[in-house]
Amino acid sequence: MPPWFPLAGRRRIEQARRKLSAILVELIKQKRAAPGQDLLSKLVALQDEDGKGLSDEQLLDEAMTLFLAGHETTALALTYTFQLLSGEPDTYRKLLEEIDTVLASRAPSHEDVERLVYTGAVVREALRLYPPAWSMGREITTPALDVAGLHIPGGTGVMMSQWVVHRDARWYREPERFRPERWLGSECADLPRFAYFPFGGGPRVCVGQHFALLELVLIVARIGQSYVFDRVDEKLVPMPGRHTPTGRPCELPRAAAPPLRPSDETPRRRVSAPR
Repeated sequence: MPPWFPLAGRRRIEQARRKLSAILVELIKQKRAAPGQDLLSKLVALQDEDGKGLSDEQLLDEAMTLFLAGHETTALALTYTFQLLSGEPDTYRKLLEEIDTVLASRAPSHEDVERLVYTGAVVREALRLYPPAWSMGREITTPALDVAGLHIPGGTGVMMSQWVVHRDARWYREPERFRPERWLGSECADLPRFAYFPFGGGPRVCVGQHFALLELVLIVARIGQSYVFDRVDEKLVPMPGRHTPTGRPCELPRAAAPPLRPSDETPRRRVSAPR
């Protein structure tokens, strides 16, 4: 259907866009009046070499991108991280032990990220197995391109799947296994540039990749201080009507779940993740 046709779904999307825009415009006004140390305040204060700042329209575009890209993908990454952890008790225990050792009972901060080494490896491994963006497309802008003996005419759309590459046995030992330790030594030190690209790559790489990794580590640590997730099903089940990129079910063996609490001084609520 043409874009102008008034379908009900399009009306709902437009209504949601207007509502979100109104919220962000109000936030921009507040930050212009009383800037703080947050990211939006820094965008408001940003100036080019001529001393010109971003317009409200430009700020709205930037804020919308950060708001949407920084919430949906992060939520997906967190969901799969704890789903994977719930099936690997030994890995989960190591994570909680590090959290307790580094943080004790205080909230994590930016300065703790470098010390949360195993937590960072857990996040990287979850992004390898279940990247929120599992495929990306680009168009050949040269007249033609030859890649590994394959001739690709100019203007051709090319799909590159993180899901497939991240599970390639040429680059990863035990590629289907959730094993954060692979990121702690030299095992993955010499990976080809695009053997791991959960945030894309090149000129259009995700601008928020460093912030996303920082955010994920801190949130995993913060949640890990209070909650332990138990798996109630042996499968990672795709949403109704959705399929994994390879068409295979996302099956992970469910190990026995011994107590994960490192010590009696660190009580945690157990949460059973529904199917």
